[in-house]
Amino acid sequence: MDPNNPLAVILHEAKEGFVTERALKQIERDAAIRVRDDNVSEVVWHFFMSGTTGMVGPSQEILDALNHYNIPYYIHITA
Repeated sequence: MDPNNPLAVILHEAKEGFVTERALKQIERDAAIRVRDDNVSEVVWHFFMSGTTGMVGPSQEILDALNHYNIPYYIHITA
């Protein structure tokens, strides 16, 4: 829930491992949802370390797209 608008929601997307250009279309869709759906106040992406490979995070291309669409993101590093 968005504390500034109790009727709106914040969408969260979670990715594991190293994320590449295959996610670009999803970023575009998420940005479009935020624009067209008044019930969505924000979209936030989360990147988690792969338990198998130990890799984590977005490629530079993904970072650029997230920044272009003003989609905040968090990179979660586990110990």
